[in-house]
Amino acid sequence: MNLERCRMNLINQNHTKKMKRREFAEDVFPHLRPHAAVECLRRAIEGDSLLYRALMRTGYKKHSHHLTSRQVAVLRYYLC
Repeated sequence: MNLERCRMNLINQNHTKKMKRREFAEDVFPHLRPHAAVECLRRAIEGDSLLYRALMRTGYKKHSHHLTSRQVAVLRYYLC
């Protein structure tokens, strides 16, 4: 649990901008077409329970098209 708390503290310190989910997916998966990149991001989120729980603590909604700056920071931490 302490490791998770440390991760969240690091994430809170990072200042990133809000993004659309599609923009973020294209940044993380530049070699894929936009639709495929969004699908790949969705599978990555649903397949990683630690990532999913961290996103849920930030108020993540599955069907939202926008990501808050904190959610972007969490995703970058886990995926990049």
